[in-house]
Amino acid sequence: MTKETFDSYIYQLLENKQKFISQIMTSKSPVRSAENVDETVLSYSQIKALAAGDPKIKEKMDLDIDLARLRTLFADYQSTKRHLQNDILNKYPADIKQLEQHIEGLEKDIALRELTKDDEFSGITIYDKKYTDKKEAGTALISACQMFPTDAKSREIGEYRGFKAILSFDSFTQGFNLTLKNATSITVPLGQDPYGNFTRLNNAISNFPKELETHKAALENTMKNLKNAKEELTKPFARIDELHEKEKRLAELNKELTMSNIANNDNAKAEQESKTEEAKSKPIKAEYAAAL
Repeated sequence: MTKETFDSYIYQLLENKQKFISQIMTSKSPVRSAENVDETVLSYSQIKALAAGDPKIKEKMDLDIDLARLRTLFADYQSTKRHLQNDILNKYPADIKQLEQHIEGLEKDIALRELTKDDEFSGITIYDKKYTDKKEAGTALISACQMFPTDAKSREIGEYRGFKAILSFDSFTQGFNLTLKNATSITVPLGQDPYGNFTRLNNAISNFPKELETHKAALENTMKNLKNAKEELTKPFARIDELHEKEKRLAELNKELTMSNIANNDNAKAEQESKTEEAKSKPIKAEYAAAL
C-alpha cells in the first residue's frame, strides 16, 4: 500500500499542514482563514487506487499542490492590488499636496531670506527691543533663555531676519531651541556662545534652497510612483488562466473519482447482497436434499 504515489500523497497532507501553520505564525500570507487539513480522509477505493498507482489520483495530488501555490500567489496579488488602490486614492494625493504646500512655503521663505545677507548682522528684536550690536543681541538671547518660564512649552520672543522667533525648552536634551517661522519653520538648538547662536541661525536659513531642491525631487518621485501604481493596478493576474484551467480540471477529477467510488460501493453492496442470499438459501437446499 506504500507503492508509488501513496507515500507522496501522505507527505502532501503534512506539507499542506506545515504551509498553513507557517502562514498563520509568520503573518506573511494575506490568507485570513484556512480549513482544517486534518479533515482529509481516504476511502478504501482511493487507497486501492493509490496502491495500484492510479494516474488520476496522482494527477489530483499534483493539481492540489499546484493550486495551493497559485491560490497563494493570487491572494498576494489581490492584497497588493488593495494596497495600490489605497495608495492611489489616499496616500499619494496626500503626500503630493503636502509636498506642494511645503515647496510653496519654502519659495516664500527664500524670497524673505534674500532681503538680508547671511554674512551681515541685521539685528534682532527680543521682547520688543531691537538689538543692532551682535554681542549685545547674543547676550540678550541667552538672557531670554535664562528667564524662560519653567512651566511654559514655547513662547514667541521676537523677530530675526523677518522670521518670527519662538523660544522653547527641550526636556529631553535639557537645552533651548529657537524656531524661526514664516511660511515654513526651522528649529535651531542654542548654545552659550553669543556669536555662535547667530551663526547657527544663519546656516539654517541659508539651507532653504537645498531643502527646496530636496522637496522638489521628492515631489517628482512621488508623482512617478503614483503613475507606476496606476499602471500596475491595470495589470491582471499573470497566471489567472492557468488557475482557472487547473481548478476546472480538478473539479472534473473529483467528479470522476466520486463516481468511481459510488460504482465500487454499489458493486461491493451487490456482492454482499449476493453472498447474503446465498447464505440464506443453503439451509433450504440442505433440507431439500435430506428430504430426497
